[in-house]
Amino acid sequence: MTVIKRYPNRRLYDTESSRYITLEDLAVLIGENREVKVVDSKTDEDLTRRVLVQVLLTDDQVQKLNCLPVDFLRTLIRLRDPSLMKLFEHYVGMTLQTFTIAQQAMQQNLELLQKMAPVPADLLTNLLNRLRPGT
Repeated sequence: MTVIKRYPNRRLYDTESSRYITLEDLAVLIGENREVKVVDSKTDEDLTRRVLVQVLLTDDQVQKLNCLPVDFLRTLIRLRDPSLMKLFEHYVGMTLQTFTIAQQAMQQNLELLQKMAPVPADLLTNLLNRLRPGT
């Protein structure tokens, strides 16, 4: 897990590489499937969610928000009850886990298909690569 410290001036410091980074650099780390945790430099408060939202709102990333259905965004805005928010968080987490499992299964099936029939499988690989998040 890479720990990023966020300073009061909003600068981000990568403790692993011992350098300051930008939100774009953070997006690259996440795109490389690195586990990242952002903490406040003084209080060690976990700021990961807040900073990830900031990453999504950068010019380079904002178009990715278009994949979120408007009903999802409305529901998120309307949530007020903490217990409903926890339930929603759990539900979304389970949905993402299911998506990841399905994606891994599809990748395994594709690899098997590549061994059996290399040329048609290459076409499917190219298609899946375009569908993969972060590509």
